[in-house]
Amino acid sequence: MRDSVKNLFCFILFIYCLNLSANMSNKEQQLIGDFQNSLKKMKEFSLNNPHTVNFEIVQPSLSKLIKYSLNDPKKSNDIFLQTVINIIDSQTVFRLFYDKLIIELKTASNDKLLKQNIAYLLLKNTLERKKFNLPLVSFFENFYGEKFYSNNSKSILKKFILNMNSRTYGKFLFFIDAANLYEDKDIYKYLEKYATKCTQWSETDREWFALLLFAKYKDENIIRKLITIANVLPESSRASYVFFMPVHLSFVQSPLVVKYLTSCLKRKDQYRSSGDLGYLRNYSARALNAMLIGFPKINVFSSNLDQINKCLKWINTYSDYEFRNFNDYPLEIKMWLWR
Repeated sequence: MRDSVKNLFCFILFIYCLNLSANMSNKEQQLIGDFQNSLKKMKEFSLNNPHTVNFEIVQPSLSKLIKYSLNDPKKSNDIFLQTVINIIDSQTVFRLFYDKLIIELKTASNDKLLKQNIAYLLLKNTLERKKFNLPLVSFFENFYGEKFYSNNSKSILKKFILNMNSRTYGKFLFFIDAANLYEDKDIYKYLEKYATKCTQWSETDREWFALLLFAKYKDENIIRKLITIANVLPESSRASYVFFMPVHLSFVQSPLVVKYLTSCLKRKDQYRSSGDLGYLRNYSARALNAMLIGFPKINVFSSNLDQINKCLKWINTYSDYEFRNFNDYPLEIKMWLWR
């Protein structure tokens, strides 16, 4: 029975690809054929060399078809590249495809529609079809902003978020900010529901990140709850708390958060993680540096109090500080939020 279902699926996929190929030019079909042959050769190599994968076999053909697809923003990229993705049968090859696609996209046209098409294509084959895992940090690095998300992409994201069945998928809630889904009534109710359930800080849990995103609506009572919870150090996450909690709070640009992180500059908490000595005051200063334009930059690994005193002096001097646009935060800070 299982073999019959598998054969039926393969037949349906074959017919689907056949119909797509009918809409492609001879050049496109040749590129697809070369890629299929290179995949076959790579698999043959792996059979003859167990535990070894030679990506160099497939890279030339993959690079050619990606460059071809991005050269002209008017091309039907979703049809051509979707055919390529249908051929890919492993996460490792998909990641190779993804990485090369992103590299080429950075040098391709700045055409808005092209980037929206690529974002939609990737979301469709990861979050919607669940064929592959999405490299979340890299995706946010390259597609953070409403301009990258078409209505179709927003529909995929909304459905995915509302149906998330894992508590540890908290970081995926940043799609609400990336695609600006705040005004969606269902998203608002979702965030409100899980924000209400939040009782402790977490590096990964949905409830904490729901509260973090919900605080972006600028309700002072919610922000006070966020700070109250953030102020309680969870015994099970002592080390990661020092590193991640201040960065998480920096996402919520509120004077209340600035006041709390400033109070953290005077604390002496320190814990070891992976051999590194971490001071809460140092990581709080780093978060403030990301949030506030002109705030001093410090060495987070130094125990020198002079740099902390410099930060406290700055806060007292520049009470009329300005918040930095989140897109202008240091990439390192944003990656710590998303990872």
